[in-house]
Amino acid sequence: MKNRPWPIVIIALFHIFAPFGNAVLHSVVKGIDMQTYFELLFSRSSGLDIFGELVLIPCAGVALLMFRKWSYPIFVGAISWATFRTAWSWYNYPNAASPFIFVSVIVLDLLLVSYFLIPAVRAAYFNRNLRWWETKARFPFEIETNVTLKDQEKSEKGKVVNISEGGIFLLFKPSLESDQELKLSFQRGEEAFELDGKIVRKMEKPASGYGVEFSHTRSTRAAIKSLLKALQADGLKPRTPPDPTFLSFKIWLKRLTTTGKGLIPEIPEAYQKKTAEDKEQVS
Repeated sequence: MKNRPWPIVIIALFHIFAPFGNAVLHSVVKGIDMQTYFELLFSRSSGLDIFGELVLIPCAGVALLMFRKWSYPIFVGAISWATFRTAWSWYNYPNAASPFIFVSVIVLDLLLVSYFLIPAVRAAYFNRNLRWWETKARFPFEIETNVTLKDQEKSEKGKVVNISEGGIFLLFKPSLESDQELKLSFQRGEEAFELDGKIVRKMEKPASGYGVEFSHTRSTRAAIKSLLKALQADGLKPRTPPDPTFLSFKIWLKRLTTTGKGLIPEIPEAYQKKTAEDKEQVS
């Protein structure tokens, strides 16, 4: 689970490509093609309106994707400008479009700004400790491990192929399901590791493999950090696997359409625990 929250990404992309979206909307509502729309925009609009539509709104989308402290204020400023211009156009040119379109645009702008005020969205966007997509360095690390499923005593052999502070990728023949909990135990040199985790990703090709997210305690987190330092000392360099963006989007969209979940970011439990641990250490 390493991608940005898709609703936020979609909102950002919506604004980045807003000029083209407006052109398409006008082609549908007024029957003019995109070239004519932009010609009219440059010939009849003020420089401020042109700047707002072609520069300010797309820049607000880019700012959202950057996840900086100033990103949301820029976004709010751009949306406020767009809302004001829509209301102004409605007041001065009430026959330019149907009231439904004017009201829909204004309501949509208000909803987009309000979306970031939802607690889970606000936490994911503004709290850097909860940004699960900003993953730690992942190292190639091949070692056999014993895998014990929750509520089972018998363990089976699996193979770790890479590791990060947050989890591993596990090759394991038995079929497992997402969110299934398990315990991993392996030994490197004289040091033994026992880690709790759960399945967060499943791959069937080219081999049956699973992304496992650690359910860390303070001691296990410290042990994994020590292991990673040892791997670096041995000359291993972190690897950056291809980001399965399209696959991630398909999974998110399928979950949204089948369960209705996904519009609000769900912060992984491991990150919530880490934040709680950090607060305890500070106190």
